Amino acid sequence: MRAKDIRIGETYMVCVPQRLPRDLRDRLPRDRETFAAYMRLHLHRGKRFDLTVTSVDPGPPGRPSVDGVETLKTSKVALPLTSEQRPPRAAP
Repeated sequence: MRAKDIRIGETYMVCVPQRLPRDLRDRLPRDRETFAAYMRLHLHRGKRFDLTVTSVDPGPPGRPSVDGVETLKTSKVALPLTSEQRPPRAAP
């Protein structure tokens, strides 16, 4: 698929190859965000996942790329409560 065919808001199945190209595999990250992105990429090697596209960078000066949101299925949910919502503590 070409970058010009990708639409913002659509969900696509992403297939990450087990063996990444050398220029991606050996690149040194310049900052914390880039390091986190590379780690996420390496964790997804050989896997498929759904990605909802939030922005598209069509190319030059760099390679075409997209940003998006990966939907995860989990049974754990945490919702912080305000002090008014918390039940009173029992006296010891």
